[in-house]
Amino acid sequence: MELFVKDNCVLWGVVIPKTLQRHILDLLQTGHPGTTRMKQKARGYVWWPNIDADITAYVNACVGCAQTARDPPRGCIQPWTWPTVPWFRLHLDFAGPIRGQTFLIIIDAHSKWPEVIPVTQLTTKATVAILLHLFASFGYPTEIVTDNGAQFTSQEFQSFVTVHNIKHKLTAPYHPATNGQAERFVQTFNNYFKVSVAVTRQRSISPQQLDSFLFTYRTTLHATTGTTPAELMLGRQPWTAFDMLRPQTVHEHVLQSQEKMVKSKESPVFATHKEVWTRSYGSANTRWLPATVTESLGPKMYRVRLEDGSITRRHVDQLRSRSRVPEPLTS
Repeated sequence: MELFVKDNCVLWGVVIPKTLQRHILDLLQTGHPGTTRMKQKARGYVWWPNIDADITAYVNACVGCAQTARDPPRGCIQPWTWPTVPWFRLHLDFAGPIRGQTFLIIIDAHSKWPEVIPVTQLTTKATVAILLHLFASFGYPTEIVTDNGAQFTSQEFQSFVTVHNIKHKLTAPYHPATNGQAERFVQTFNNYFKVSVAVTRQRSISPQQLDSFLFTYRTTLHATTGTTPAELMLGRQPWTAFDMLRPQTVHEHVLQSQEKMVKSKESPVFATHKEVWTRSYGSANTRWLPATVTESLGPKMYRVRLEDGSITRRHVDQLRSRSRVPEPLTS
């Protein structure tokens, strides 16, 4: 606010009494301009103690603003625990379809060893058959991490993991970053796929090209472990034309990589029974829906109940605190 003169008095805006502050907030909120613009407008005309905090609380309690707000900043990444042995935890995902081809991606969390299998049927039966073929070579894993695809949430797949005593972990719906190891490899593979098709001018990747890609990836130093997937998976480095690599300390590289992943900003923590806004994916007009936290499933995962009674899992990035509109003050 700027100084001005009125009746030979130097004034600095209007101080709003407590009983009228809610009315001023209603006027400032006209058109739902957002917190920043409301504060800017208020500073040009009015003032009262803690006005900025009151504006922030008022906007946070506005249902219309909350339901159409942008996604909050991503919380700090929670690295998966690094298994001490190969084939302990596997991360699964599908890549494609790209030019009619779809692939099942399987990543070993310890070694980062990838398996890429072309698939023609995206069914549980076909997926289980592929896994059984791999398990015949490497054994059964202790854990499997997947998204919420129909192949992995079917009763048939649940029976499969139960029979073989495999712990099945599902990621948060619409949040592929929680299955980051598979997601990152899928991005790498998709890029290779596009480049290969562009260079060779072929309509698809041949089995020979896929084998060449996998051999190169498995025998190349991985940024997280500091060694090759083949070295950790097989206990030796296959002979290549570039076999003269410096020895690296695996555990040191893993710790350094995880330290870089953790950001300084801490993610919010939501207590049980906390009222929150949860990301909505069923409507183009409503981005956020009111919900209540019913259970914490881990450092970054929660189970929430929507107002219609339905229960769903949400990652911390998909939740925001919810405030209720305060009762109007009476004079």
